[in-house]
Amino acid sequence: MESHIRSLTEAERRLVRRHLRCLERDRTTHWPRVIGVTAVVVGILWLLTVLASDAPLWVVTAFWSGLGIVLAVWVGRERGASDPSRSPELERALGHGSASVTRIEALRYAEIEEQEDEGAHLVLELPNRSLTFLSGQDSYPTPRFPSARIEYIDILSPEGVSVLSARSCKGTRLPLERTVPSDFKSHMTWPGDLEVRAGTLADLEAVLLRESRGS
Repeated sequence: MESHIRSLTEAERRLVRRHLRCLERDRTTHWPRVIGVTAVVVGILWLLTVLASDAPLWVVTAFWSGLGIVLAVWVGRERGASDPSRSPELERALGHGSASVTRIEALRYAEIEEQEDEGAHLVLELPNRSLTFLSGQDSYPTPRFPSARIEYIDILSPEGVSVLSARSCKGTRLPLERTVPSDFKSHMTWPGDLEVRAGTLADLEAVLLRESRGS
């Protein structure tokens, strides 16, 4: 496993530009979406109230109009448009034009059975008889992931801070070597993402046991 910093590729520049367009679209359409949905819901409730109630029409209309305004403001603020600082952040990163890349070349992998909704836990065996660990909602196996060569790409700001991340899978998909029961992991200390430990998948339990005793 190795890490280095390089210039952005054209595909990565397109990725940043696509995110900028999505942010702009979200800011432009956020309040119209909120108002439109609120108007439909309140309109239906207003109609049902008019049909079922003997109250004067103006009272029903005033009540649901006021409640609709409060509801729209509350939903709009709670859900919020995208963070306005994100666009300048991405634009600066695009101008800076560099990315940190962590490359993993692996032979096979093991999967820990999921416990509740904590996300996937994978262990990749590397060619030098060592293991690296992945976890989280974005680590679930797919038809292409994990593959023989994986690159984790962090697009950097001028200060060297990651503002956008991506993953690239190349080569053949890795074979699943084994599945470890979830109750075993519950008693072990799980290493951090992309941390490396000496060992192979055959002695994974021993590796995790050493990790737990050393923590």
